[in-house]
Amino acid sequence: MRTTELQSLLEKSIQSPDSDAALESAALAVAKSGPTLADVQTILRFMEDHPAMDFGSPGALVHVIEKLYGAGYEGALTESVLRRPTAHTAWMLNRVINVAKDEAQRRQFISALRGIASNASADDETKERAAGFLARLER
Repeated sequence: MRTTELQSLLEKSIQSPDSDAALESAALAVAKSGPTLADVQTILRFMEDHPAMDFGSPGALVHVIEKLYGAGYEGALTESVLRRPTAHTAWMLNRVINVAKDEAQRRQFISALRGIASNASADDETKERAAGFLARLER
């Protein structure tokens, strides 16, 4: 899927009276064309731009981009969290931490999660969510 086409679908979801259905439609379009790392980056930037939007639990977009786990998804997610964390991307990173098999990578993901506390672009909800994940990890 072309980046501009995906961006358009995502932006339309904001104005849609049924944003859940619109986001699911965008996710289906990505799944149908085969998700790419460019799609992952486009979706993560959209999440950064709309931190208060409800993307689901975890939501269709997350399910489709998680298909690239092991093929660049984790790196793109970590970059997003370091750039402009949101409550949703912090949660996504926590999901990655929970399944990480390589200990060095896992430590890197945890470090990114810790960095949310000092990230000036993170709102209070995001900082609280990250702190909760870290507290659970440290038990």
